Amino acid sequence: MMMELGHKSTSFSPTDLASTSGFSELTAINAEQLATILLSQSYDCTVLDCRPPGTHPTIRCAHPIFLPTVLLRRLNNGTISPTSISPLLCDADRKVIIVPDSMQSNSLAARIFDTLVRRQYTVAFLNEDVKVLADISPELCTESVMKGLNLNILNMRDAIGKKVATKSGVVVEIDQEATHDENRHRRPVAMFPVQILPYLYLGNMEIAKNKETLQRYNIRYVINVTSNLPNYFKDDTGYNYLRIAVDDTCSHNLIEHFPTAISFIERAREEKCAVLVHCLAGISRSVTICLAYLMQATHSTLEQAFDFLLKQNGAIAPNFHFMGQLIEFERNLFDTTGNSSSTSSLPPSSTTSANSIESSSTSCSSA
Repeated sequence: MMMELGHKSTSFSPTDLASTSGFSELTAINAEQLATILLSQSYDCTVLDCRPPGTHPTIRCAHPIFLPTVLLRRLNNGTISPTSISPLLCDADRKVIIVPDSMQSNSLAARIFDTLVRRQYTVAFLNEDVKVLADISPELCTESVMKGLNLNILNMRDAIGKKVATKSGVVVEIDQEATHDENRHRRPVAMFPVQILPYLYLGNMEIAKNKETLQRYNIRYVINVTSNLPNYFKDDTGYNYLRIAVDDTCSHNLIEHFPTAISFIERAREEKCAVLVHCLAGISRSVTICLAYLMQATHSTLEQAFDFLLKQNGAIAPNFHFMGQLIEFERNLFDTTGNSSSTSSLPPSSTTSANSIESSSTSCSSA
C-alpha cells in the first residue's frame, strides 16, 4: 500500500536498494515530508525507529524497535505478528513510517517493512538522516536518548490509556477517557479471558472486574500485574489475590516476582481452582508472567512457550525489557545446550479449549 503524502517521494540510492529483493515497491519520504506529517494537526501514524539503540538524534514521537532473538527468528521466517513488533501495530489501517539504519534486505528495517507490506499496512520509510529532520524541525527531535526512550515508553504503555502527541514541539497528555473510543478499534483482537491451560487464564481489566465471568470459569485466584488497578473482589472471601505492582516500563523488573507468581498459580491448581493473570490490556505484563509459568511448569524454552501462547492469543506483545528478563529466566532454567527443548510437556494448542473448561470447573475448596 502506498502512503499518500501530497508530494512526490524519492527513494534510496540504487546502491542502498541493490539487494532489497522481495520488495515489489518501496515508498520513501524525505525529512521535509516527515516533518509536515508530524506537525499536522491530525496526523495519525506510527513512527518506528529501527536504528541501533543509542543512535541520536531521536524523533520524539518515534517508538524504538528492539527484538530479542526469539522474535528476530519469527521476523526472519515471516511468522511474527505485527503486535510483537510494536503493540501499536494492532490495526492494519494504521499508517506506519519506518526510520531505518539501512534498507539492505537483511536489515531490521527492511524485514519489518516487508512484513508490514505483506500484512497490508500502509507503510513508508525515511530516506534521509534524522539529523536532516532535526535541522528542519528541531522541536520534533531530541539529542537526549533517555528523553526519547521515556516518551516512547509512555506512548507504548499497554498500547492504550494515556498517549503523548507532539504539536509544534509541545508535549500534550491526552486523557485516557477522551481517547477510549478512538483506541478501542486499534487494540489487538483477543477474546478474553484466554484459556492457556485448564486452570490458567489470561485477561485484562474488564475481565478482572467482571464477577460473573470469574464465576463462570471457576476463577478464584487472581494475579493483578499492575500498580494502580484495584483487587476488585478482595473483600470476598471466595477470592485470593496476588498483586505484582509493576508498570509496563524498562524501570520495572518482573523476573524477581516469577517465583511468587508461579507458586501462586500452583496453589490454585492444587486446589482445583482456576487462576486469572491480568494487567491493564492483557498483552504485556500479564503475558510475561504466563510465559514464565509455562516455561517452568512444562519444561519449555521461551520460544516453545511463546509459540504456544501465540496460538492461544495472537495479541501478545511483552515489551522488549520483559522479553530480556524472560531470556534471562530461560538461561537460569536450562543449561546452555538446549537439551531441555525436547522435554516440553506443553499440550497441543487445539486441545486447551472446550474440554479443559470442564476440567477446570470440577471443584474448588474456596468456591
